Amino acid sequence: MSKYTGEVCPACNQVFTEDDDIVVCPVCGAPHHRECWFKTGSCAFQDRHGSFTWTPSSTQSRQDDFNPKSTLGEICPNCGANNPPDTLFCPNCGMPRNVKGAETQFTNPYVMFNDPFKDVSVDGVSAKDMAEFIQGSSYEYIRKFSQKKHNGFNWAAFLFGPLWFLYRKMYKIGAALLVIVAVLAISFSGPINSFVDSYNDLNERAYYAQTDAEAEQITRELESLLMSDEAIYAEAFTVCIAVFSLCCGIFGNTAYRKYCVKSIKEAGASAQESPQREFYRTMDLRKKGGVNVFAPIIGLLSYEVLMTLVGVLVSSIMQI
Repeated sequence: MSKYTGEVCPACNQVFTEDDDIVVCPVCGAPHHRECWFKTGSCAFQDRHGSFTWTPSSTQSRQDDFNPKSTLGEICPNCGANNPPDTLFCPNCGMPRNVKGAETQFTNPYVMFNDPFKDVSVDGVSAKDMAEFIQGSSYEYIRKFSQKKHNGFNWAAFLFGPLWFLYRKMYKIGAALLVIVAVLAISFSGPINSFVDSYNDLNERAYYAQTDAEAEQITRELESLLMSDEAIYAEAFTVCIAVFSLCCGIFGNTAYRKYCVKSIKEAGASAQESPQREFYRTMDLRKKGGVNVFAPIIGLLSYEVLMTLVGVLVSSIMQI
């Protein structure tokens, strides 16, 4: 337990030596003499759990001065956050750091290893570089990317389609998919709008129908409408959108994997050889990777503006 030598046991206020038998609190990371731990039956900082994380006194000043945006520290394998050196718990997700062996007996078995993807690579890219690039949710994506067959179904891509691709900074793919959706919407807009207007008109007439004969007439017109070309176009549009969303969900992770691998291999390629080359390469990965929360908003607004302009143009042509 040399890493705790010179620190103070919070239960008895005695300095730890090389020969001391030490246990670590699984909640806050505070070290205790094993005898003190079993004597008190709990952590000395139990009343502060939830807001307190024990930090070695020798590293406190380094952690206070740490700037995650400009200094390369230790990357959390769970969420990809840049943590100060020697941090026992990730400040972002709470995952224990640098805790091994018997000290993890009360923790989640997935965090018993400091590097859960040791010796794992994805298309020639190390899991460490992949975590640097993906950042949030890196653990889940690397697990899927390391599978030999299909990389799994992506529900976010299925539900949000192009917006998810833009969120993950796949701007070219996201923009292309938005164009496809716009083309589909514009192509089917005329028949669909005609079907919706007719359907709403029949519903309104049925609501105000005063005789059985009038109601029967409306029913026959509704049946005829449901068998019309406009109804077929509406159903075809619904099927196209469903297939489109399904394809986004099926191929979303595969597209993201290829994008990550390509971007990581290109990162730092133009950097000159120097002792800081790896540092600048890592910072370049973090800058190019991660997510962009504004991209899907801009994409959605652009789509709405385009559809509005097309609607105005079509209305103008019809009035001529």
